[in-house]
Amino acid sequence: MLSCSLCGELVSFQKAPAICDGCDRALTRCELDGFEMDSTASLPYPRLSLWKYRGAVRQAILNFKVGGQWSSGSLLAHIAGHHSAVQDWMQGIEAVMPMPSSFWSRLRGRFDLADHTAHILARQHQLPLIQAPLSWQGRWTKQALRPRRDRQEKNLSKMSSYSLWTADRLASACMPRESLVKRPLRLLVVDDIVTSGESLRTLIEKLQGFEVQILTLASAIAVQSDS
Repeated sequence: MLSCSLCGELVSFQKAPAICDGCDRALTRCELDGFEMDSTASLPYPRLSLWKYRGAVRQAILNFKVGGQWSSGSLLAHIAGHHSAVQDWMQGIEAVMPMPSSFWSRLRGRFDLADHTAHILARQHQLPLIQAPLSWQGRWTKQALRPRRDRQEKNLSKMSSYSLWTADRLASACMPRESLVKRPLRLLVVDDIVTSGESLRTLIEKLQGFEVQILTLASAIAVQSDS
């Protein structure tokens, strides 16, 4: 017997992460219809998101990032790693990069769900995991604490001042030399939630020589369109 990774109810799973029937149904209710595989004006890159950022999904992410409940976020990452839509989305991907977290989160010992998910996907598909330069992780203000208008108008002013990184320069620091090729590298950028899309766009615009696709576990854009 194991405890459900979301609610703690005992379930007859043989290995972690475990989920009870009630929580499984709650996650299913948050699934996007056909999944969100589009791009928006602020984020003009191919994107796949699995769930709406509400209900059980929102609570699981908050429990992971704020409450320090590793099992809840680990469950979402595990489901994503084995999801058929994600498996299809990974076709042709040559490297994986997690969206860099802020010092605000790291200084408080917060778990990094984007990083955890990216590690799972890179390991499953035997792909290089590329970490953004440390200088790109230098924003002190947590995005979730910014008003949405502020995120759009004054987004990541510090990150915007960083120099462009080419695929050769960035990948050569993280990938075996034989893996490097003289063509755009197909890169999957992983984040836990997409809200306005400004953070992801700002990061991706600093990358040159990559053909970028995005995977996020949850989408607040879908929630906003429902309201």
